[in-house]
Amino acid sequence: MNYFRLSKYNPLYRVDGIYQREEWTSIYDVGTVYNGTKLTMTEYERVETEYINFVVDVLESSGINEVKIAYIEPGKKRCWRKNKTLNIESVRQFIRDCMREYCWGQITAKDFIWEPGYDYYMHIGTELSLADMQKIAQKRHLFIEVWKEVAVAPYE
Repeated sequence: MNYFRLSKYNPLYRVDGIYQREEWTSIYDVGTVYNGTKLTMTEYERVETEYINFVVDVLESSGINEVKIAYIEPGKKRCWRKNKTLNIESVRQFIRDCMREYCWGQITAKDFIWEPGYDYYMHIGTELSLADMQKIAQKRHLFIEVWKEVAVAPYE
């Protein structure tokens, strides 16, 4: 399996692996000014949707129609449970809930793993190549990089 980290952060603005620009990293940043522009809910949702669509594109490109919640840390939303099977529409909502910090969890399928990272990163394991992942990321105006292995749940 190949492992990747997805983000909205352009690698051109990294020095020694550290991102140098001030950026929003959470839904809780809506209303805050970054680089002279106030983050609106509309802009937040636009970027959030690109991330979600990226994951759905990866699943569809991999021929995966459903995943399982391999790990869940309950948060504000308690509707998700470990081992629950999710179709694509449910995957969309689960990822949205994780990105909005309502919960934290990991979803898996054969040859696929996904989890949210800190500061608006995502970690993905897939059989797709770097070139395939770059095409999908470019379509979604996001950036992909090779990453270390994603630890598979359970974490207990």
